[in-house]
Amino acid sequence: MTKRADAGAGLDRLAGPSALITRESGDDTRAYRIHSILLAYLRGEVRRRDFVAAAAHETAARWFARRADGQNALEQALAAGLPVLAAEMLDAFGLDLVLRGTPDLVLRALAEPAARAGTQVHPWRRP
Repeated sequence: MTKRADAGAGLDRLAGPSALITRESGDDTRAYRIHSILLAYLRGEVRRRDFVAAAAHETAARWFARRADGQNALEQALAAGLPVLAAEMLDAFGLDLVLRGTPDLVLRALAEPAARAGTQVHPWRRP
């Protein structure tokens, strides 16, 4: 992403147990995870900078949902980057999409940080 040869070394320096970037354990490859607080901030910043596009995706997701078009509703919710909206569309249409033979979108949605963030248990809050 950075097109720098030393990007991996930079991530290694930033990663740590109490840092906002951690290195995934158990992998032979170099995989990193951004802390959920930093990820939420970055998503919010992207949404703030391009509010018109995010709002358009949210509007489209709700429009498709009212027409019971679960596939397009979920795709638009993911494009909006709103965790609550993505979780809402998964709740409304996820099972139906799987039963209709299109589980790939549901699996992609479940793998998206936006969808997981809506259901994540935070250590400072009781579930």
